[in-house]
Amino acid sequence: MSWAVSSDEKDQLELHIVSGRRGRIVAVLHLPHDSLDGRAQGKCPVVVFCHGFTGNHIESNRIGVRLGRAAAESGMALLRFDFVGSGDSDGDFATETTLSGWMQDLTDVLQFVGSHSRIDAERVATLGLSFGGATVLGVGAAGGKVRAVGCWSPVVHLVETFRERVLGPSLWARLLAGEYVDNFFGKGYGLAPTFASDLLKHDILASASKISPTPVWIAHGDADAVIPVSHAHDLKNSLGPSGRLEIFKDADHVFSRHGAEVVRATVAWFRSILF
Repeated sequence: MSWAVSSDEKDQLELHIVSGRRGRIVAVLHLPHDSLDGRAQGKCPVVVFCHGFTGNHIESNRIGVRLGRAAAESGMALLRFDFVGSGDSDGDFATETTLSGWMQDLTDVLQFVGSHSRIDAERVATLGLSFGGATVLGVGAAGGKVRAVGCWSPVVHLVETFRERVLGPSLWARLLAGEYVDNFFGKGYGLAPTFASDLLKHDILASASKISPTPVWIAHGDADAVIPVSHAHDLKNSLGPSGRLEIFKDADHVFSRHGAEVVRATVAWFRSILF
C-alpha cells in the first residue's frame, strides 16, 4: 500500500506500508524528480536508513528527513522506516524490539525497495544509526543485495554497551533473570527478557568481518558519550581493507551540532559507490 504525499523542488515523497513478516512497517521514500538538470533519471540507487534504539524514521534533530532530502537532491532515493514496535509501525516496543527482529524487518524492507519501479535493484545500500548500525552490520551484504553499508555511531559491542551504558548492570541483570523491565530512561519504554537473550546470540564484529568486499563506511564522533570512539576503531579493524572510518571532531552520538556535516559526508560517500 502506498501514497504519493508531496513533491517540491528537491524531492518527491511516497508513504508506504510494507507487509513484513513481523507486521506492517511504515516507510517514507524520498525520490529524486523524474528529471534533474534536464536529464532523464530512470531508475535510481537507494539508501535504506535504519533508526536507532527508541528512535524512529525521523530521528534526532530530524536528521533522517534532512538526509532524505539531500539524497534525493543528489539523484539518489532514500527510504527511512520504523522498525516493528517503533514509531508508526505495528507492534509493541517492549516485546518486538530485538536485534534478530530488526534484522528481519530490514530484510523485508530490502525486498520491498528492490521491487519498486523507480529503484535500481543493483544499486541498493544500507545505513544505520547506533542500534540501527548493528542491524545493518548484522544483515551485511544480504546475499549480494546490498552494495554498500554505512554506519553512524554503530553499536558493535552489544552486551557491553547495553549492560554498562544504555540500561546499566542492574536492569541488564533483571532482563537476564527473566524479568520485564519497565520505564527505563524514565520515558515509559519497557523491555521484555527476550531482548537480552536475543542479544547474546549475535556478534557484530564477527558479522562485520564477513561483509568484505562490500565497502563499509563508519561515521563516529569523538565526543560520543554512548559509544566510545574506540569501538569504531574495533569495527574498522574487523572490516579490513573494505572499511573506512571518518571521525567527526566534537560530535556527539547523534551528531546534534554536526548534522549538516555528516549528511554531506554521507551523501558524498554513497554517491562515490553507487554512481
